Amino acid sequence: MSTPSLLRLFEPPEDYEGQFGWVCGFSADAGFLDAAAERFTCKPTSARARHGQLVLGVMLDPFHEPISVLDVPGVADLPLRTPMDGEFRLMHAKIALLGFRGRLAGWRLRVIVSTGNWTQQTLEDSLDLAWCFDIDRSELEQDGESLAQRCADIAKASEILNWLGEHYDRSLLEFAGRDSETSLAVRELTAWAVLCSGHAGTAKPRIFDNRKRSMLDGLLGYLRQHASRTRRNLLALGSGFFEGGPGGSVPPVLQKIVKEVDALGLLTQSASVDIYVNEQACQSVATSMVALEEAGWCVRTPARPLMFGAGSSRGLHAKFIFSANSRTEACTHVWLYLGSGNLTPAGFLNRAGRAGNFEAGVFLDFPRLPWSAPTGTLAIETLVPLQRKGEGQLS
Repeated sequence: MSTPSLLRLFEPPEDYEGQFGWVCGFSADAGFLDAAAERFTCKPTSARARHGQLVLGVMLDPFHEPISVLDVPGVADLPLRTPMDGEFRLMHAKIALLGFRGRLAGWRLRVIVSTGNWTQQTLEDSLDLAWCFDIDRSELEQDGESLAQRCADIAKASEILNWLGEHYDRSLLEFAGRDSETSLAVRELTAWAVLCSGHAGTAKPRIFDNRKRSMLDGLLGYLRQHASRTRRNLLALGSGFFEGGPGGSVPPVLQKIVKEVDALGLLTQSASVDIYVNEQACQSVATSMVALEEAGWCVRTPARPLMFGAGSSRGLHAKFIFSANSRTEACTHVWLYLGSGNLTPAGFLNRAGRAGNFEAGVFLDFPRLPWSAPTGTLAIETLVPLQRKGEGQLS
């Protein structure tokens, strides 16, 4: 089994080549972006430098170290054009919209929602999650619920990136007053996304952000609309960073999430509440261990997927909330949130603004998922780093 990697998500499908892509994130580095651009275009650094076309437009938190196009040919690290003090505390959302052109005809779009940054550290040391999907031009000639749903997600991802783009200097990409390969590719990507948006119908996007309401309020809205009224016996919450409660009490954000999910009637009276932490850096949760145990909750280490090796020491950076009816072989009535926001006030409880980061995530649901399954089949062990009951508990 090949090791999953954010870089692999930049690779074009067979008989396609990368045309242009938008990427936003908290941080990135030259090593990752150079490798991503090479995967995306199938051209090494030297060939991209000779060609001169920009293929990725990157929008990062304004406090990151700028990345020169001379160091990473084909990648434009866009500077802020307007102050964002009132818009967000940190630019923390991690989304990509990639456009591929067929070598013979047609095009394809891909959306990526990641919990990890676009860095070498994410590739080598972190345990992160990413969700992605494609839409092919030929699919727009068909109808169906799946197509409408994915088109709605394309529309949402495009809208988020367009909103961000209004605040970043895109002059390197737009070449006002004249056409170039880069500006034509940017416009083509926009046109493809608009075509997809027209096929969304009334479908609600699974991707959401916190410009108008907090990530928690957004998640609760999805649960009210899409989660069946079945009570689940498992609620698992994972984050790369937590903030402890005052005086060693239960962290307020965790307490509020569990309380709100329970108030919707979605948990059994004896439901297991599992908190997944990076055991190498869980100081805030460590100070709350007694209070968490008194609440009947369990603090666990994440499962390390075998594809990383039996001795993997990757630290948990993924942010997720998972709930289901857990059985020995499978889970039923599954719902999952994954996204950029840590389970902290700035990441999950507050709207984007002076007290809140700009965050984005996705809500997914499944009727049934096995704990394990053959390679290529979706299963819990390849979807989220959960431990089965009795495993991975921290004392």
